[in-house]
Amino acid sequence: MGVENVTEAFNDPDSFINKYSAQNQALLVKSLDDVWFGMHPTLTVINKAFPGHVQIWLRRHLEEMQKYLGPRGRFTEEQLYQLPQHIFLEFPWLKVSELMYFFWLCKDEVFGTIYGHIDPPYIMSALRIFVTEYRNPAIDEGIGKIEAAYYRWHDQDAVKGRDFNRELPAILSAKEDEQKKQEQPSGENTDAVLESAKALVNNTLGFSEDVVIAMCKSWAARYGCSPEEYMNSHKE
Repeated sequence: MGVENVTEAFNDPDSFINKYSAQNQALLVKSLDDVWFGMHPTLTVINKAFPGHVQIWLRRHLEEMQKYLGPRGRFTEEQLYQLPQHIFLEFPWLKVSELMYFFWLCKDEVFGTIYGHIDPPYIMSALRIFVTEYRNPAIDEGIGKIEAAYYRWHDQDAVKGRDFNRELPAILSAKEDEQKKQEQPSGENTDAVLESAKALVNNTLGFSEDVVIAMCKSWAARYGCSPEEYMNSHKE
């Protein structure tokens, strides 16, 4: 989700903050696929669309967690001012949906019991664990499934009538060999290749930005150029 998408979706920063409020955490985390792969903006995108409001949004979630934890959730005013800046500087690429899931897990003390009070070092340490043990494995697994689905979609005629699931490892291995050569296979249907390039460039399948980037890389490895370059070279 880019800056233009954000400004089109939200009339002002308050609209964004209200949609991604702490009160909506429970609704969002019902679908982890949406958390990781949904069309949600990153902190960087929000900062470009609404300068200064990343810190405001993060502070709102920290304050809500403070209320939820009661006596154990006490940030000082200085901590509430500085902590959002530290989070943004170290994790500008995280989606707001991912951070909402992180705060949800924090309230359940998934990253360790909060003794006495919660503080910035706890949050930053927990965020690093979240990225390493939750986010990254989920993204890798999801992209792997989507790439496999893409190969299946692209070669559906070739595998029709065969046990695709049984032959998938061999098919993917063959694809890897093709990618190393970085050349278009002989006999490739140019119209079909062009349509697949258009599907990725225009994101007609509605994948999230992360997924489109991963699929475009796989496409470029297969054909030796980006989908956009291929489209430009086949203009009428």
